[in-house]
Amino acid sequence: MPKHLIVLSHGWFGNAGHLDNLVKDLQANIKDAYILNITNYPGSFTFDGADVCGEKAVAEILKHSEDILTVSFIGYSQGGLILRYAIGKLYNLGFFKRVEPLYFITYATPHCGTIGKPKTFGAYVFVGLQNMFLYRSGRQFGLTDSFLDKRPLLEVMADPQHCFYKGLALFKRRIALANIQKDRSVSWETAFISHTNPFKEYEAKPLDGYPSIVTASDTKIQPKKKTLSFYLNWALFFALLPVLFPLWLVLATSILGYQSIKSRLRFLNRGAVVPVLEETSTKEIEGDAFGSVDLMLPDLEPRHYIIEQLNKLTWTKISVCLDAFNAHAAIVRRNRKDDLFADINAYVIKEIVNDFE
Repeated sequence: MPKHLIVLSHGWFGNAGHLDNLVKDLQANIKDAYILNITNYPGSFTFDGADVCGEKAVAEILKHSEDILTVSFIGYSQGGLILRYAIGKLYNLGFFKRVEPLYFITYATPHCGTIGKPKTFGAYVFVGLQNMFLYRSGRQFGLTDSFLDKRPLLEVMADPQHCFYKGLALFKRRIALANIQKDRSVSWETAFISHTNPFKEYEAKPLDGYPSIVTASDTKIQPKKKTLSFYLNWALFFALLPVLFPLWLVLATSILGYQSIKSRLRFLNRGAVVPVLEETSTKEIEGDAFGSVDLMLPDLEPRHYIIEQLNKLTWTKISVCLDAFNAHAAIVRRNRKDDLFADINAYVIKEIVNDFE
């Protein structure tokens, strides 16, 4: 029987297949470990919220933890939040009294929510659409939900008085990876758990042997001269915008709206339940399935609180710079068949492999 359990969780609107490359890399380098890539909340089930998915993760973990000596967690995007919730529930169950927690690792996880207080019209629209179409997860991402005592879930999970923080604090190491550019889903600040972003002012310096891993250099970013192709690209963009944007909007709202309705129907039909914080039981959702849409805007205070509290724990934080159209997918080499960006997993595995020997 394997001595180590490594639990993986995909992100919002994703599936376990998104982490296939990570699973292969772990299996090739870490022996005597069982890799549990959770599969029981795919696609629209992630709309139900990190707490509901976290309860499902706990059930899977308990099924595969017999005779296990250590456990590690690796979460991608929303998967990191789901696993943080699961860790809290496992803490309450006394799981870590018999199983040693080793590593907690996140790839592009919105630890502090997806956006701060909106400053532009586009940001206001984003928050409204997020709350409307992503259902419970959207509210959790935007810090506009009310999980406990009118506090959002992510704030509660960062509170040292609660099980989520206590469980997270037990791990030997916590590692967070964040994209510095081209991640349109999760900003560097929220994945890196930081108030400020030095890469907005200073150039990125690659790490020797790991070109995708970067640190902020002492060289300030110099404004680039705009070429003719730059202006032509923008001209083409604005020329096509009146046609493409309405089509994109209809497609996006149709898909997300349909998935959101499916999630609401699960609650309405009692197919999903909202967990109770300090108990292992659950309770039914109260009047939330087809109630009015809450378009409230996030307050900055919970975000500041989350950053301050999580940073009281020791983290290894890794910045990633990828020349990819969608860095959020590329950071875990989602759906890639080649070795491009393979140095990211190689670097992470180098950091942890000694504890699995």
